[in-house]
Amino acid sequence: MLPAGLLQLTMLATAHTGPAAWTALRGGIERFVARRVARTDVAAVVQEILLRTASGRGRAAVTPAWIFGIARKTVADHHRRHAREHARLARLAEEPGDPGGEPLSRVE
Repeated sequence: MLPAGLLQLTMLATAHTGPAAWTALRGGIERFVARRVARTDVAAVVQEILLRTASGRGRAAVTPAWIFGIARKTVADHHRRHAREHARLARLAEEPGDPGGEPLSRVE
């Protein structure tokens, strides 16, 4: 279910597509995202949500459910991307280094 605050902001933004409405919507989306991703990633995820929303503005109806769906899917995409990066780094850490080389800590 869409949080009440985000529902009101979404309805405002879809009824009045001016800059103030989108600024208010952005605040609601930021609060939604902040509860689901690391603080350092909030701005990037919110930006992606707004870009996806703006690219779909040609739709006949922009509904709260549609915007909330974009937010949910974008957060899920973020978590999947983060998990893939973590797995790739873990694989790299397990690979043996150059046995004949000098350790990086000694290189000046």
